[in-house]
Amino acid sequence: MTGPSGQGGSPGPNRPGVALVLLAVAGLLLWQLTEVALIGFFAILVAIAFCGLAEPISRYLKIPHAAAVLVVTLIFVGSIAAPLAFYGKQLWAQFDEIALDIPATLENLKTTIESHPSGRLLEGILGGADFSKAVTPVAQNLGALAAALGTVTSYAIFMLFGGIYLAIDPGRYINGLVGFTPVAQRARVRHFLERSGTSLRTWLLTQLLVVVMNGIFSTLGLWAFGVDAAVALGILAGVLSFVPYVGTIAAMVIGALAALTQGAQFAVYALVVLGAVSFVEGYFVTPYIQSRTLSIPPVTLLFSLFAFTVLFGTLGIILAAPLTIVVIVAIETFYSPGGEPDSGNRVSPTGAA
Repeated sequence: MTGPSGQGGSPGPNRPGVALVLLAVAGLLLWQLTEVALIGFFAILVAIAFCGLAEPISRYLKIPHAAAVLVVTLIFVGSIAAPLAFYGKQLWAQFDEIALDIPATLENLKTTIESHPSGRLLEGILGGADFSKAVTPVAQNLGALAAALGTVTSYAIFMLFGGIYLAIDPGRYINGLVGFTPVAQRARVRHFLERSGTSLRTWLLTQLLVVVMNGIFSTLGLWAFGVDAAVALGILAGVLSFVPYVGTIAAMVIGALAALTQGAQFAVYALVVLGAVSFVEGYFVTPYIQSRTLSIPPVTLLFSLFAFTVLFGTLGIILAAPLTIVVIVAIETFYSPGGEPDSGNRVSPTGAA
């Protein structure tokens, strides 16, 4: 007779080996589906934001959580649709103006470089390098960016609906994910998911304040200095500020190029306004908020931004900060003594476990 595994007869399956093979296959599939995984992570961020907004609505209106999520969804869609309905024509006109101004500015820069004596002198010193072609890749990238808007829109729709479904019943998906982990690790995995959700919710609240503040003050500053398309540039500055460091630089470049068609002084005005708003937000407002909520060391965020950009491209730039938070929480949860987070960590929101 064939005995039990390991007792006479043929040995049973090598479970650790099978687990390693399955883990390797899962890792390979995840790497091949990187964009899908990142969009799924973005949907999780949407779900966390919607759940955070739905909780007070559910308590105040005495309605189920799912109904509160639907209320949040309607408010979110309405907050976008209403301004577009009333001011959409003017906003699109300003965005069209920016889209036309930037290529014209680049063409003027090209002509200036070609005609200026210092430009010809530098070309001669550097062995005939053609500086007039320096701006050509920028124009090409702007065209590629415009062509990618359709893809971005489709991604945004998937992320929104995925986030809504996750937000309606988050416990179901958390329990399902925990169920795939070993029994001995389930409590720790659940703790990791709860801590990650709390930290990401606090980070999202901080970034929302940053986006709104940058958008409002950038618009007011640009309008005060007479820069054309101030509202559109202010909206772009606010949205781009969601991405630390890189977003601010992109907003300043776009603002300066768009304003340069009015004259060099207006480009300087745009740089000063956008730079000043970013300086105040980065050195005063955000540190104050983070000191009371959560904080990521700047060096950690810079290296994470570089690493995730190399690994995942544009989506890596956008998601570098929240991915860094999740990685830090994972390290503190699974590798700190006893498996519990250190009491002095800098990622946990104030008062969180």
